[in-house]
Amino acid sequence: MNRKQLTILVVVGVIVGALGLITYQKQNQSWQATSSEDREAVFPDFTPDKVGEITLQDGTNQLSLVVKGDEWTVQQRDNYPADFSKISDLVTTIWELQPVRQLEVGESELGALKLLSPDQEGNTGTLVTFSDKQGNEIQRVVLGKTKTKERSSSRASRFGGGSMPVGRYVRAAEEGAKVFLVEETFSSIEVDPSAWLDTTFFSIDNIRSVAMDGKDKAYQWKVSRETANGEWKLATPKKGETLATNKVSSLGSVFSSPSFNDVITEANAPKETGLENPKVATITTFDDFTYRIQIGKKTSDNEYPLSMEVSADLPPVPEPTNGNKSGQKGDGKGQDSQGSGSSNEKEAAAKKRRKEIQQLHDKLEKEKAFEKWTYLVPSYTVNSVLKKRSELMVQPDDEDGDGQKGSSGAGLSTQGAPPAPGSSGGKSLVPSDIPGVDSSEGSEGDSSADGGEAGSSQGGDEGSAEEDGQGSTANEGEEAESSASSGEEGSSGENGPQDAGSNEESAGPSSSESTDSSDSGQSDEADSESGQGDESNQTSSS
Repeated sequence: MNRKQLTILVVVGVIVGALGLITYQKQNQSWQATSSEDREAVFPDFTPDKVGEITLQDGTNQLSLVVKGDEWTVQQRDNYPADFSKISDLVTTIWELQPVRQLEVGESELGALKLLSPDQEGNTGTLVTFSDKQGNEIQRVVLGKTKTKERSSSRASRFGGGSMPVGRYVRAAEEGAKVFLVEETFSSIEVDPSAWLDTTFFSIDNIRSVAMDGKDKAYQWKVSRETANGEWKLATPKKGETLATNKVSSLGSVFSSPSFNDVITEANAPKETGLENPKVATITTFDDFTYRIQIGKKTSDNEYPLSMEVSADLPPVPEPTNGNKSGQKGDGKGQDSQGSGSSNEKEAAAKKRRKEIQQLHDKLEKEKAFEKWTYLVPSYTVNSVLKKRSELMVQPDDEDGDGQKGSSGAGLSTQGAPPAPGSSGGKSLVPSDIPGVDSSEGSEGDSSADGGEAGSSQGGDEGSAEEDGQGSTANEGEEAESSASSGEEGSSGENGPQDAGSNEESAGPSSSESTDSSDSGQSDEADSESGQGDESNQTSSS
C-alpha cells in the first residue's frame, strides 16, 4: 500500500468517525431540538415578585407555603418556618423555564403524560398554584410525567443500569394550554410538609458538663470537666464505680450539629410521645449556656420526640468606644506614637470582646425560638446521652481498664449564631422584591472566625500552664529565687523547657568536669540574662 492510498483510508476513517459521533449525539439528545436563540419562556406571564403563597396538590395530598410577616411558613406544620432557599429555587425555576420542545397533544391524550389536574379523573400530575398575599391566583402549573432515557452501556456499568430522568412534561392548568417538554425534572418537589421545613437547629459547643435525669434511675448520672480539653469526671461516684473515659469522650460534641426530621403537631403526632415522663439531659457550657433537652419515647421509625429549653448568664454588651478623638495629640512625638499604639491595641481587644459577647447574645436569641416546638429527631442525634449509668463505667471484661482517653470534643469558645429559621440569610436567588427576602441581614462569617481565634487563645493559655508545671518539676531543689525565675521563663513557652533541659544535663553522670566550672559564677550571669546562662551551661557541659 502506497502513501496515497494510506492517506485516503485515513481521511475516510475520520469522516466515518465524525458521522458516527454526530449520529450518536442526535440519538441521545434528539429531544433538545430547540436552539437557545429561538426559545421563549414556558410561562411568560408569570410574575414572581407578587408571589405570597404556593399550594402543591398531588391526588388527595395538599401542601400550602404561606408568607407570614416577613418569612415563609409551612401551613400544615402550624406555620413552622419554611426552607426559603427551596421556595426560591422553585419560583426562579418556573420563572426562567425554557421549552425544549412543544408537543401537539389533545385533551384526551393529557392523561398519558400525567398532565391532568388532580381534580380531574385519570392519570393526574402535581398541581402547583402560585398566588399573591391576598390569595389571588397568579399562575397554575401542572407537572406531568418525567421523561427518561436508557443509560448507555458505559454509564450503566457505573450507575447500575436502567433509565435516568432527562426532562419533564409541563403545561399551564387551563383549557387548551400548550404542552412542553423541559429539561428540569422537578425531582425535589414533594407534597410532604416535612420536606419544606427550615432545618436550621440549635447547636451546643464548648461543653462543661452533661447530666442525665428522669424517672428511670438507671439513666441518672452526671459528668463534668474543668477545662475545654480536660478529662471527664464522674459526679458522686458510687463504691466500685470507675468512669471509662473512652465511653464518654463523645459527650464533648453531643448536640454540636443536631438535625430533625419533622415537627410534631396535632396532625402528625405519634400515639405516644413519652414526653410526659421524659429523659432529661441538662448540658452546661463554658460560655455559661444551659440547655435542658427533653427526650421522649422511641417511635417505630427509629425517631425520638424532643423539646428543648435554653438560658444563658451573659454579661451585657459593652458600649463601643470612640478611641482618640480627632485633634487630640500627645505631649511629644515619642509619647504620642507609643500612646497611640497602646490605645489601638486596647481598642482592638475591646472591639473583639464586644463582638464575642454580641455573638453569644445573638445565639441565645435565635435558639430561644426553638423552645415552642416539639421535634422528631433521628436516633443518632440523641444516642450519645441515652446511656445507662452502668454503660459509662469500666466493666470487668474491659481490656484496658478504664479505657483509653478519647477526644474531649471541645468546641470553640464562641460560635456564630445560627441563621433565623425561615430567613434567607442575606442571599437572594430570586428577584429581590419577592416576599421573604431580607437583604439587610448581616453576614455571620466574621463572627465564626473570631470564635476560632478565641478558642485558639484559650488552648494557648492551657498549654502555657502545662509548661509551667514541667519547668517547676525539672528544677526541684533550686533556690526559691531561681525557681521563680525559671517559672517566669517557662510561662513564655520558649526558654522554660530549654533551661530545664540544661539543668538536667548538668546533673548527669557525664558532667563530672562541669561541676567545678559551674561554681565559677556563671549561674549568676544566667540569673540576670537567660541567653548567656544557656551558653554557659552548654560550654561547661562539653
